[in-house]
Amino acid sequence: MQTAYVFQKTVGDAMDETGRAVLQTSDDCYVIAGGTSSYGAGNNQPYLIKLRPNGDTVWTRRAQTYMTAIATCISQLSTGGFVIGGASSSFSAPIFPPTYGFLNTTDSIGQKLLDKSFAFYGKETVFSAVLPAAGGGFFCGGTSIPMGKPDTCKMLAVKISAAGDSVWVKTIGQGYDGIIGSTGTLTADGGFCIAGNKEALAIVGGGIPPNNLYVVKFNGSGDTVWTKSIGYPLYSHGYSIALTSDQGFIIAGDAATTSPPDTSAYVVKLTSTGATQWTQRLRTASGSCHGRSVRQTADGGYIITGFTNVNTANGLDVYLARLDASGTTQWSTTFGGAKNDIGYGVTAAHDGGFIVVGETSSYGQGKNDMYIIKTDAQGKTGPAPK
Repeated sequence: MQTAYVFQKTVGDAMDETGRAVLQTSDDCYVIAGGTSSYGAGNNQPYLIKLRPNGDTVWTRRAQTYMTAIATCISQLSTGGFVIGGASSSFSAPIFPPTYGFLNTTDSIGQKLLDKSFAFYGKETVFSAVLPAAGGGFFCGGTSIPMGKPDTCKMLAVKISAAGDSVWVKTIGQGYDGIIGSTGTLTADGGFCIAGNKEALAIVGGGIPPNNLYVVKFNGSGDTVWTKSIGYPLYSHGYSIALTSDQGFIIAGDAATTSPPDTSAYVVKLTSTGATQWTQRLRTASGSCHGRSVRQTADGGYIITGFTNVNTANGLDVYLARLDASGTTQWSTTFGGAKNDIGYGVTAAHDGGFIVVGETSSYGQGKNDMYIIKTDAQGKTGPAPK
């Protein structure tokens, strides 16, 4: 086993920085995708950072563009480069500029190679997942939002060629159901899976319409293989999905009840055919909890991050929890200071520890700084940053 480095650090300057996704590369370094408004023209731009195992910076890259954008997802390519995606809009547009889904590829040192933005069917488009497809090109998952009608959004599945051209586009949703695609993962059979939320705006006979975690499995041609709706008394929403070693899926998000009012981080394990194996609610003793990212660990367990208001006087804290293969909590911990601190992305490190990325207003130099936390296998880390 390698030495498990532990550290906390911030990245930022006078304005805002955020980390939204992280992966570990074959050379044991970490690459983080997010956004910056401190470095450049002052508008949000996609931001990539590569760190050594001990947290030292190898390089930073800002994807300068005419759009304002944040990278919310990242995958490594077989070339050693990276693909990032998210949502962007033109800061030279009117007061309410349209939103585009964007896809950028880079080489192994973060230099941009491909820069593409898409708006399908004349509607606003958000990419929440950009994944390298088997045989070349990319699968993109997200949401298509009709102009002026955000409550009737549709889940979006797109195939983009390696050159950045649209191959096919599929939407899920009809009538007045609003379906959001918040996260995606590749599947073992060459397809991909998108998770998010489905909300019916009305139901026959009145009452509270369902607002459920929703999952759709697509084959490599974009055909729907199966759908899954997972309800909870008030609502449930999937923000992160990952392929598991048994070719099933692990999902993390939120679930809420009305009596008593309560929001928990919600973890769901599905089989490869969409059957529910188990569900787990995670919360702290003194506050609500929200799940934003989940990954499987080498021993078949899971690591989850998000945020909690464990101490309402001090705003939000980063939340980190370790589950075993059956969903039982092994440990949980929080990180943060006097203001708001949020975990958006997590992955298991090769040294047996974990790395979390997000944002902090408790530490650093700006309004919000990128927050990076590296722990050991038990969730222990180094001193808080200044």
